[in-house]
Amino acid sequence: MGGMGQIMEFAEQQALQQKFHCLSTDQINEIKSHLPDKKYYEFMYHAYFSERFDQLDDFYNKWKPSDEWTYPVDDLVRFKQILIDNSRHIKGKTILDLGSHLGYMSLFCLNLGCSRVRGIEPRVIKNNISSFVCNKAGYDNHIFDGASTHDDDFMGSDNVDTVLMSALIYHISDHDRVLNKISDSTASCLVIENREDMEIAFDSLPLLRPKTGQDDNGSWSKDGQKVAQSTPNQPWINKKMFSLGWQLERNTYFRVLSHTNHKRLMSTCVYTR
Repeated sequence: MGGMGQIMEFAEQQALQQKFHCLSTDQINEIKSHLPDKKYYEFMYHAYFSERFDQLDDFYNKWKPSDEWTYPVDDLVRFKQILIDNSRHIKGKTILDLGSHLGYMSLFCLNLGCSRVRGIEPRVIKNNISSFVCNKAGYDNHIFDGASTHDDDFMGSDNVDTVLMSALIYHISDHDRVLNKISDSTASCLVIENREDMEIAFDSLPLLRPKTGQDDNGSWSKDGQKVAQSTPNQPWINKKMFSLGWQLERNTYFRVLSHTNHKRLMSTCVYTR
């Protein structure tokens, strides 16, 4: 009964999200057509929430994908904004996925035809899932390592065409340094996804707002001291990027339901040079 309740809850959430985003079934299927089989995305989270980070092949072989679960509509909207609408900056390009988490953005870049992707994720145990699933999906032109944007050499020594900052810009505090490092590289495109802070989102002034009330996941240590994360607004990002010689190709605001009980304002901006 509990399983059936969970299935009904997911189906209801999907229906609400589809209505909220005003998407037809054909439009949803069109987005899905640019993504790999949902089982890979599903397994990434299944392994992560099951705290399985090794012996993944055996775990995968004993696992069966859900017939009812599919890509959540909210996620499809995000993936379209971040990747699919920017496919010309992905196909045939070398990608750096900053803060790659479980590796699904990297996997999607591979599916869109990138020449190579490197994902960096300092919580290195996640990289086992990323590498395993990308291999299982049939790709070998990828690498995941434990670098962090806090490292001076996080960009690496290899040439890169496109840098992805998905769900990252609002989780760091040293924005100037990170954007400077990216600008010192060979990258010709930077895609930034931001979770907007409504207190500053539509202010005309460039603002960077520190987060408050964070737990240990909301800060990082430097020289033994906790450093608070901050969220920039679009004018702040624009001012910084323009000063570094980038041009704004596209900026889009959109909302996601976030489990249907809290609407979050997101944005995606694409910079080129």
